[in-house]
Amino acid sequence: RDSGSDARPSSSPSMSFDGGFVFVAMESTVEECVRRNIIGMPRDGAFILDRHIDTNTAVFFCTVDKRNQRHAMLLDVYKPKQLFSAHRPTLERDAFQGEYPAQLWITPRMLSGAPVLGPQV
Repeated sequence: RDSGSDARPSSSPSMSFDGGFVFVAMESTVEECVRRNIIGMPRDGAFILDRHIDTNTAVFFCTVDKRNQRHAMLLDVYKPKQLFSAHRPTLERDAFQGEYPAQLWITPRMLSGAPVLGPQV
């Protein structure tokens, strides 16, 4: 961050984000993500976790139905626990029936000292 005089101080360091990532998946997949505190991508999507998500990226969830007609955003905000590792891309082999082997641990994001958690899916 620039510490110059034109930089505005944050009201709370826990409320600043360097970017955002919306994880879109079927409701059952999002439920597994929330339960395990992990997100996953197909092997060919690992570059997204590697290049576009850092430890200060806000992670949001959006569920879709089988016909892609109904979308729902969860109000919960998560953040990665660490950077993605190409050397150890799969953290839990039994997660997502093995369909999403590129994985990243997440944790609920604290805002103003409290986690932002809406209704659980």
